[in-house]
Amino acid sequence: MLSGDPYNSVDKLNTFCGVYFPLEIPLSTKINLREKNILDKINPFSSSKVLKTGYANFDSRVVTTGNSIHLVKKYLQDIRFNDVVVDTLSKSPELNFSINESNVDFVPALKGKSHFAIINPQKWVLDSSVIEQWFKIIDIIRQSIIKIE
Repeated sequence: MLSGDPYNSVDKLNTFCGVYFPLEIPLSTKINLREKNILDKINPFSSSKVLKTGYANFDSRVVTTGNSIHLVKKYLQDIRFNDVVVDTLSKSPELNFSINESNVDFVPALKGKSHFAIINPQKWVLDSSVIEQWFKIIDIIRQSIIKIE
């Protein structure tokens, strides 16, 4: 469980809380998955930055941004990955699934490494039952990625 580095620069994600695990992919890969909301549906300009996975149910419910649609499609091959992302975001729309978006170099085990995370980019979370649920979700995600790799 990590919380943001409050001394990070102003233009970066500072207030966040999440659960992380390392990935063996290029550090330059950046991906974000979040719930699609009403603003995404009515804003004609938002779709220009959104990556389409080709999975209709997923694309209708999740906004995918980043620079590696191929990696997202690879992970979505596992139905458990797909289901856990959609289900988690529908229950907790404040969450994001993220690859390499937050600076976690203040954690020695993750310094300079690619990472996958479930994050709340809005606030720190202290409720142990919520944090425990995040660990369960991230374990499903990790097992899905291991199976695919």
